[in-house]
Amino acid sequence: MKALSAAAAVAITALLPHIAFAKDEENNATSRWQAQVQDQPIRAAASVQDEFTTDQITLSLQFSSVHQTFDGLITTLRRRKSDVIRETQQVGMHVAEATITHMELRQRRSNSDDFKYFGNVTVLLTVTGSTDPLDVASRLKRLSARSVGELRYSLSESALEMAEHALRSQALVKIKHEAASEARLRNTELGNMLRFEFETHVNHGSPSAGNVVVISGRGLAVFKPHGQQ
Repeated sequence: MKALSAAAAVAITALLPHIAFAKDEENNATSRWQAQVQDQPIRAAASVQDEFTTDQITLSLQFSSVHQTFDGLITTLRRRKSDVIRETQQVGMHVAEATITHMELRQRRSNSDDFKYFGNVTVLLTVTGSTDPLDVASRLKRLSARSVGELRYSLSESALEMAEHALRSQALVKIKHEAASEARLRNTELGNMLRFEFETHVNHGSPSAGNVVVISGRGLAVFKPHGQQ
């Protein structure tokens, strides 16, 4: 190994005190910062995202009817909603919601029969416990719907609560990890959690599957430093 020249050795020797002084100043600055923030609350945040399989399906059922009177036609078409609910429950499915979204009425011009009025009604049906539209449609075949459409997948209230709980747990793990790292930087330990806020947002369906939704969440927590009451 080539020996240092005398000039280089002198230069390094002169530089070492400056390095030591800079290191001491850095340590002193860190200590002053730790003293300033040691008793302040520790805040940490985290974002999470995951995919969840839906357990609810919404579809529209359109029905047609004729009647001798205008009022009778309206009554008949409105009764379709009750028919849908009853039939859905009889075949073992749970109705989360059934709503009439559209009704069309008109007078017939033909004099060949006694039915003077014709109409259509659309019932928007949401069923929990199934994600197969063909299965739902086949079970409701006795209703003789004119058409079936407007397919949407979603999570029921209970499934959404479970998804939010899972995301909340994921966020808390990340938040506690971040808060513990902050506590170590302050030369203290993590105390009790003072406050925790969490919100979720249901995004559009996953491109990988039609019956999967993506839910994102963000949490914020505030902790006591160790020893604070």
